[in-house]
Amino acid sequence: MLPEECVARIGYHVVNIGSLDVSEVDILEAISDFDNSNKPDSDGISTFLLRNCDLAFCEPLKILLKNSLVTGRPIAKLSNVSKLPERIIAKKVSFLMKSYISPNQHGFMPGRSTATNLVAFSNFCTHAFERHSQVDVTYTDFAKAFDKVSHCALEAKLHRLGIHSSMLCWFMSYLEQREYVVLVNGKQSDPYLATSGPGGFAAKAAKPICLADDKTSVYQNFKRQYPS
Repeated sequence: MLPEECVARIGYHVVNIGSLDVSEVDILEAISDFDNSNKPDSDGISTFLLRNCDLAFCEPLKILLKNSLVTGRPIAKLSNVSKLPERIIAKKVSFLMKSYISPNQHGFMPGRSTATNLVAFSNFCTHAFERHSQVDVTYTDFAKAFDKVSHCALEAKLHRLGIHSSMLCWFMSYLEQREYVVLVNGKQSDPYLATSGPGGFAAKAAKPICLADDKTSVYQNFKRQYPS
């Protein structure tokens, strides 16, 4: 059950993702994205082995991915095989949501960057100057933005966007009931149960998609209320 105060902040569903079908092509593409390294991971499997035996690994990996969506991710440090579901699902969810992201959003978007943002801004300024118009700019800086993302708000946003059932549980398994400790010179701190902050590759992929676009939405609402 999502806290009402979190749900109240979010809009309505834009997609309907309760689960995802993953094909052999998805798995092969994800494997090909790995760097070709002979260094074995915690399971003794190198990316070189995965890339060169990808067809043999395809069916077992498909079964593992299906189980991952039911049981959630492991708590331990992820091996190369465990990283595959993250890459595949993050890519699929990003693709399904990209048409709902503001065209003004350049951060965390494939093919966009600070460079594309500067090009768009420079073009806007140039046209404004040609019309002898005024341009007002507001710069904001969100300090430690990733570290301050509320798990409650992220879960509510994912749910309200249309991610639910096993898919939502899979995302939140990166965040919920995760304890952190600090180890310095052999001395360990008391466990800390985090309620905000990063939680794995797929969770990091969901944060910018679901939260960063709010800034452009606020800006568009401001423009409607206070047109120049």
